[in-house]
Amino acid sequence: METIAPSETVLDPIPEDDDPDVTHLGRKDEMEAARKAGNPFWTLCGKLVYERRRGDRKRCRACEDFTRDMSRRKGRD
Repeated sequence: METIAPSETVLDPIPEDDDPDVTHLGRKDEMEAARKAGNPFWTLCGKLVYERRRGDRKRCRACEDFTRDMSRRKGRD
């Protein structure tokens, strides 16, 4: 029997549902593909979450800051 070293073990990423009252932002195409497949997506703040219905939840501050910074940089290119 062969022993598998920990470095050879591949684990699926674990979604981070840190705050159910917060809506995270991500790349639109990735969010849409993940929603259709029922998979989680990577957010702009670096978390792996499942898309939830928006409702009246507050938005993730880090995701909003990232979006704001990227929109400011577009004009500089």
